[in-house]
Amino acid sequence: MKLEIYVIEISLRISMENPHLYLMGFAPGSRIPKFVTVTDDQGREVPDAEPPTQKPDKVRVHLPAGVEVMDRMLTSGRELILSRRAFETLAELRLPADLVVIPCEWTGPGAQMIQRDYVYCYADSSHEVLDPQFGRAKRVGKHILSVFDWALKWEVIPELDLFQGETGKWFVKDGFVNAVFNHHLTGFGFTRVPVYSSETANPSEE
Repeated sequence: MKLEIYVIEISLRISMENPHLYLMGFAPGSRIPKFVTVTDDQGREVPDAEPPTQKPDKVRVHLPAGVEVMDRMLTSGRELILSRRAFETLAELRLPADLVVIPCEWTGPGAQMIQRDYVYCYADSSHEVLDPQFGRAKRVGKHILSVFDWALKWEVIPELDLFQGETGKWFVKDGFVNAVFNHHLTGFGFTRVPVYSSETANPSEE
């Protein structure tokens, strides 16, 4: 019994020193289409690999028929499409200072299913948080093409509840996850990722 209590105390201490980090994904089993086409108010497709160079007044999002409408809708890139309710809830957290927010206009056969306002969000900033010792990625020179095993480095994690890491992936902290669950926001999924510190070989999730 004494050994069991000791192990719990050590685990709690490590978790307090390092934040809990989560890779933001999508709710399992959602019926959202794999790709959603987003265009600006001139009908030009908004790039999903890079943020727009100029901020459009609004974006149009094509929604096929029979798609489940949730607080977070899927894009094929690094953008976030959030219901106004979700955005206003999460805006109380520490978000990137350069986060751009643009109103959405829905088109397509499923557009009549949208009963709330939505916004399209992107950020120019990203943070190199992958731990080079424990993370595993495919690289071309210094450029990361894809990440196979996410492991984050404690010393470079920004003081934000939502931030963008390598390859345009979004990471969140406990405050973000708690807000999603406490306000019953739909369309979100989270995968815990280990955080390593140079002062200890232990990841925060152990």
